[in-house]
Amino acid sequence: MRKLTEPWLTQRFPAAIFGLCSLIGAGTVNAQDEEMVFGEDDGFVFEEEEVNDVTAPSTSAARYLQDGITYYEAEDFLAASGFFWRVVNDPDISVDSIRPRAQFELAKTLVRMRLLQGALLFFDEIILEGPAHPYFEASAEWMIVIARRLPGDAEMLRRISNFADLFPDRVEEKYRDELAYYLGEHYFNIGEREQALQYLGFVTPVSEFYTQSQFLAGITHVRLGQAREAIAKFEQVMELTRRGDSESRRLNELAQLSLARTYYGAGDFVRAEELYGEIPRNSEYWLDSLFESSWAFYQSEQFNRALGNLHSLNSPFFNDEYYPEAPVLQAVILFYNCRWREVAGVIEEFDFTFGPLLDQLRATMAGLADDQAYYDFLRESAEQQGGRRFDPRLQQIVGVTLDVRSIRQAVAFIDELDRELGYIQGEDAGWAQSDLGQFLYNEVLATRDFAVAEAGALVRGRLSGILQELERHDRSMTSVEVETQLAEADQISAELRAELFRGESLDDVSTASNEYMVWTFDGEYWKDELGYYYYHVNSRCE
Repeated sequence: MRKLTEPWLTQRFPAAIFGLCSLIGAGTVNAQDEEMVFGEDDGFVFEEEEVNDVTAPSTSAARYLQDGITYYEAEDFLAASGFFWRVVNDPDISVDSIRPRAQFELAKTLVRMRLLQGALLFFDEIILEGPAHPYFEASAEWMIVIARRLPGDAEMLRRISNFADLFPDRVEEKYRDELAYYLGEHYFNIGEREQALQYLGFVTPVSEFYTQSQFLAGITHVRLGQAREAIAKFEQVMELTRRGDSESRRLNELAQLSLARTYYGAGDFVRAEELYGEIPRNSEYWLDSLFESSWAFYQSEQFNRALGNLHSLNSPFFNDEYYPEAPVLQAVILFYNCRWREVAGVIEEFDFTFGPLLDQLRATMAGLADDQAYYDFLRESAEQQGGRRFDPRLQQIVGVTLDVRSIRQAVAFIDELDRELGYIQGEDAGWAQSDLGQFLYNEVLATRDFAVAEAGALVRGRLSGILQELERHDRSMTSVEVETQLAEADQISAELRAELFRGESLDDVSTASNEYMVWTFDGEYWKDELGYYYYHVNSRCE
């Protein structure tokens, strides 16, 4: 039981106030009589119609509970939280009849104070008790409110999953679509795909979550190997987002990229090429489409177009981008066409670019002792602080690392915890130094330490994955180099080499279609040419 010492309460609220509040009559309370609306006030707007009376023994705890409700209604949440805290921590077993209500009210009050992690400490206790807790069902709506403030948080979704048995009959209609979406996202995250589809199917077309639910359903079908169903979902999302704001356009382009990937996975490379090509140049996904379409062109043996796209990726306009697999594909295509000298040139360029990067990444990781160090590395490099000087190429890897959704969420969660810690310290000094203030500060600080360790572990895992990927590409390049040397030695005799390199015949010259105007590349890149290069490569294999 937590120690009960609240001098701040008695100093701020003299006995006369406690006596006045205790005159309010006793009665009953409906745990679900509060209406919550998500609005523009930092995401929260609350409209309340609540019965304030409490059925409880005539004790000081009962008066504290009623006083807390009174101050809550007056939106003096600092005062209300102190009263509820007293009831929650009262060691008298006679208080057990009202303790659950105080626990619930304290959690609500902390939400209103934007202390979301603090609120979750008490909601977690309610969730742990489950349906046996009289305010378990009422807590579901508040968990949805918090989830709106912390979108995509896997741990938040896990909490919400505890209310799955209430769906749909015991959930207010206005919250059903949102709860269905969160449950679908939760079951997708833990790998229960069929269950995810079941909940996503409950989201109605009038819901603001409908388009997102259809996109997630498409991804789920992909994971289940159901290409036809996935294609239908992505096409539906593209139709729904054809017009709209910037977020709608972004989802439209992401759905189109996903659609292209689905066709590619199904072996329809021609359709994949078409869809990749329709992603606009100003899209954040354009470079991804440019690179991935190179693989589609490779699969359909359109080597000239594949190499043209890879040539665009090599332009100085994209020096800050990170596509280490691009030169591997370029070397493979050239090897396939027996262009030995060009293969050697690509391998040399790869070694020049990625060899030092591999060494630097290995050395950097060797100097990071623990998860805290990995987290500090991420924040310092992302913010260019802490006295470190990072090579531009290593900075690229850090950018790729930070762009992983799980790491972005982990960093955002730590930022939220920092905000709450600052709020606690910056509020009324008496409240901050009270048992409640100190308890919240210490608990949030402990949560932050754990979150930093988790984020650091994610960064460690991601950097390890990138290192392994680079090492794999390096081995692939070594294999291509060895195979090139063997092929050149075995297949090209001195006489044949003279025949092959005495000059290109008319058959050895590629021609562009009528829709292109031909300009010879002279070493300079022009923005309006990016994505339209056509690399002249013909097979020299006999």
